[in-house]
Amino acid sequence: MLRTALLSIGFWVGVFMTSQAAPLLRAADLPEIARKANRLTGADSISGMVIQLSKEKNAKAELKATAALLKEKNSGLNINALWVLGRASQISRLPEEATAFYRAYITKAIDLKSPNKVLLGYAQLIDLQFGTQKYADCEKTCKEFIELTLDGEDDESGSIARAKGAILRQLILVQSRMGQPDKAFATLERLMQQQADNPLNLQLKARILRENGKDEEAIEVYEDLITKIDARKDIKQEVRESYLADLRYALTGVYIDAKNPDKAIQLLKDLVAKYGDNATYNNDLGYIMADNGKDLEAAEKLIRTALELDRAQRKKLGVPPEEDKDNAAYLDSLAWVLFKRGQLAEARKILEEAVKQEEGQQAEIYDHLAEILIALKEKEKAIDLWKKALVGEAIGKREKARRVEIEKKLKAASPS
Repeated sequence: MLRTALLSIGFWVGVFMTSQAAPLLRAADLPEIARKANRLTGADSISGMVIQLSKEKNAKAELKATAALLKEKNSGLNINALWVLGRASQISRLPEEATAFYRAYITKAIDLKSPNKVLLGYAQLIDLQFGTQKYADCEKTCKEFIELTLDGEDDESGSIARAKGAILRQLILVQSRMGQPDKAFATLERLMQQQADNPLNLQLKARILRENGKDEEAIEVYEDLITKIDARKDIKQEVRESYLADLRYALTGVYIDAKNPDKAIQLLKDLVAKYGDNATYNNDLGYIMADNGKDLEAAEKLIRTALELDRAQRKKLGVPPEEDKDNAAYLDSLAWVLFKRGQLAEARKILEEAVKQEEGQQAEIYDHLAEILIALKEKEKAIDLWKKALVGEAIGKREKARRVEIEKKLKAASPS
């Protein structure tokens, strides 16, 4: 499914038309990173260029400088350069700059009357906004795309028309995340009336039910959908099996929310038995078993298997040594099972490494490390970690619930 606007298309088209009249910047006036992106040819690897540019010594500073130029002058950047710079900015965690590049990319794509490029630009921008929790902006961008028509050019491939259903589903999810479940469900019901047989609509319904605390209803929808997909012999077996695995994995999360870990464990055991080389399935099964005190030895083995599978995948992808780090979530799982097995020093060491990673700086991992420190009689350090865990906005029902528990722990541990 395509996933995931700051301003309307009309405004950005106006900006682009105005910039066309502005003096064209000389190549020498562009930051080096922009000049390299602009030299990209059809024979070059776009993904390779994205990775290369994001690793440049002064990448962040030059991406910021280049994005600033888009507001003032005709930068002379071609459409491929804008895409590469947008992706490099997104990888470099510069969402404002990435937004500027994607907006300029969309504007050029509209000017070129290229449906596929327009769709690509919007899909990436929506993905960025959703991933950075800019839900109000994401809602505007989704609506903007849904209302889009390309003047003077038919969408011969039907790519934009087909994508509007996917973007509408994204809009519904955004409305739910914005605390508007009634609005989201109403929009979804209208969509389901139009597309009664589309399983993606049922899947979205289950997801929204779960996000709004209706776990039992979500379970019913997932189970019904699994039954329906399993009976669809018109779908290629490989595709059907992959989709069923995704649905069953999603269902494990709902079972955890509904305080039914045994069912989650059984589903994950079935998935691991069939897809033993899937690191996520191994890790999640091991973590849930450990968290519920079930067969800790087997749980540790599963988590270590997940780490090994993930390392093998990074090696296969050629991840450079300076970036070759274990998944912070998997390290958290390993530390947690070691904690449960009484190996406090080793668990602490692993989590202290995990929280050095940006991906490891999250409430659950801080909470686990704090619990280990409490067990080691280092209460003050634990209190500091719980305070860190409460910084920022909680995402989703599960993290909100964890924060409530952390607040209770912090209150109990803090001096009166």
